[in-house]
Amino acid sequence: MTAVVATLLAGLFVAALPPQYRATAIVKGNPDGMLIVQSGELLAQVMADSGIDASDLYGWSEEWTGTQVEGAALLRQKLYVAAGDEASWIKVSVEGRVAQSTAVLANAIARAYLDRIRQNELTLEVKSALFAEVTAGEQVLNSFLARHPDIVDFRSEKNRLDGELRNIQQRILGEQRKVERIDGQIALARAGIVTTLNDPGVQNSARQRDTLLQQAAGLATRYGAEHMKLREAKAKAVEAETQLRAAFRAAIRRFEVEKAEVRRIVGAIQTEQAKKQAEVDQLLKREQEHQQYRMARQTALDKFNGLTAEEERYEFAEAAVPASTLGVSQLYLLGLVFAGVFLVVQLLGLVRLKMIKVEATGE
Repeated sequence: MTAVVATLLAGLFVAALPPQYRATAIVKGNPDGMLIVQSGELLAQVMADSGIDASDLYGWSEEWTGTQVEGAALLRQKLYVAAGDEASWIKVSVEGRVAQSTAVLANAIARAYLDRIRQNELTLEVKSALFAEVTAGEQVLNSFLARHPDIVDFRSEKNRLDGELRNIQQRILGEQRKVERIDGQIALARAGIVTTLNDPGVQNSARQRDTLLQQAAGLATRYGAEHMKLREAKAKAVEAETQLRAAFRAAIRRFEVEKAEVRRIVGAIQTEQAKKQAEVDQLLKREQEHQQYRMARQTALDKFNGLTAEEERYEFAEAAVPASTLGVSQLYLLGLVFAGVFLVVQLLGLVRLKMIKVEATGE
């Protein structure tokens, strides 16, 4: 009986409270949009334009405490913004004791938010200026390609020049090996080494000297040291030795001339190499400039596409006027009352069972 009476009294108390209705509009937006919806400037504008009295939003807490909150500050307290069922939707809810006012304010906030979004749309003049940047970038790029058609196939042109540079380097290495061989021949000539010296004059002079020395050695076994034929043979051998030394000097001069010519050829090839390397450097510089023009054109195009992309249609589902039933807060309170009464009844039941057991045992 106590539980029934408590429930009835609590139900009557709750029913006597001022009702609280919630109207929800759903609008397309993102987390940034949620911040815009809750901005004080927007709420103040909505409250002023709507002409709704702030008392329409009072709840039982304001009624009991007599709190006087006006305008946008009260609307902010009664506004609930949350993500919708889809990632790109926002729920805009307003609570109040007048159902019609909650729906009007929820829809007004959604429309004010959409107006803010549409203010960022570009005018035709701005779009035209952005596209002019794209056109200018395209013209500069096309003019550059017309002046430097080789840059269109940069990779193959670079490979061709690199191949020519490798061939030139091989030629330089071949000529440098010639210089090394000539230096080796000069060293042999200065040392008087005949066996590996590649010079016909020295070889002929050496053979003549060796022949005369052999003849003198043969005469020495047959005649005395003072014999005329032996002296003549030795004199010829000395003269052949002199001619051999002269042949060595002549060979050194020829090798030096040959070495100078090879070095001249190396210098010419190196000059060719420098010119070819300059072509490669110029090609790389043009390619870098080409990439800069392409990037500038692409940046202008990306800017145009990003800023002039088809604007999303920001629609919203209007909030309906809540039905004239118990308000949201009243339903919450009734739920709490019934839950509390249920717990009290359960507790009383347990106490009664305990008392029955005590009476039965006589303790």
